[in-house]
Amino acid sequence: MNQPVSSAHASHFLGPVENVRRLVLLHPDDDPLMFTEMMTYESEDDGIWKQNARWIKYEQIVEGSFTRFSKPHISLLHMHGLLQARNCLKKGVILLDEEALGFDNIVNVVVKEWVKRGSVRAVATNAVRDALTAPKQHLGAVPGQNYFDKKTEQRVPLVRDEDGGAKYVENGGTIKEEDEEDRELEHCPEPLRDIIKGNRRIMKRMPADAEGTAILIGRLVQLDRPVCAFVRLRVAQKLYPTLPDLPIPIRFLFILLSPKENYDNERISIGRTIGTLLSDEIFRKVALHTLEPYSIADATDEFISQIVAVPPGICSTQTRWEPRETETKVGLVLEDEPVSKKRNAALTPLLWNH
Repeated sequence: MNQPVSSAHASHFLGPVENVRRLVLLHPDDDPLMFTEMMTYESEDDGIWKQNARWIKYEQIVEGSFTRFSKPHISLLHMHGLLQARNCLKKGVILLDEEALGFDNIVNVVVKEWVKRGSVRAVATNAVRDALTAPKQHLGAVPGQNYFDKKTEQRVPLVRDEDGGAKYVENGGTIKEEDEEDRELEHCPEPLRDIIKGNRRIMKRMPADAEGTAILIGRLVQLDRPVCAFVRLRVAQKLYPTLPDLPIPIRFLFILLSPKENYDNERISIGRTIGTLLSDEIFRKVALHTLEPYSIADATDEFISQIVAVPPGICSTQTRWEPRETETKVGLVLEDEPVSKKRNAALTPLLWNH
């Protein structure tokens, strides 16, 4: 006998894919566009965080000795990275609707949770905090310089809806005229000037309700074991210029710190997987709306169930597959029919059979 869909968001009695299907049905409205930035840190190098990649639906890698972004391309993921990311989201710290305000306070909450679980020794807490709050170097940014107009930064003011939830509304703010902007950049070297102009073009096209994700992947020798955390903030908050490289309010943070790697680029592989997951509309919907921490791992299982494997030797994760050039949005190329819509169409009718 068919069971009606209840108001419960998730249930351990259902399988991972069934949980995801239920959440998709309960939240049919479109979710905000997600801008994701990944930064990396090596405690034994210069001790600062450096931008490694970003996603606005598709991935862009920082390349050219930290002078440019690659063209947007489809992320090709390593199976090890997928399984390890799933393990992080299943066994790591998951904080949903965290109310801490400001990056330093968010870091304190995460570190306390790691200590509480026995993942970080009390004597290492200062080293962990110092690492996470170390300076952040974004491509196209200079410390102490703000290349975005103040009105642009405040273009998404926070208000409350009738149910007390957070939402953003357009306030009519505009970006400075291009000729005035160009004059401001005359002193910048050409690579930096081009990146700043590109970022400004992206901000002009960014939806008013766009939100951000910060992925922090680092090596810290003071740790005994890897630690990770996935944080969903109750209200997306502006952490710029700390995070991300555009003045967009942050909704999610994923943090992974480990003392060593089991294989080359292990941490980056996991971080790229998280960035790709959050660019996926179905995973993002679950991450935004679930009330149960285990549903985040369930959404990863659903994503993995849709993976198309490529035999060894055909290509590598460094291969760049560009999406079909049919429509341009937010400065990046989109497919004519997003795969997520096909998955949504396939998910919805099956829900009524559970």
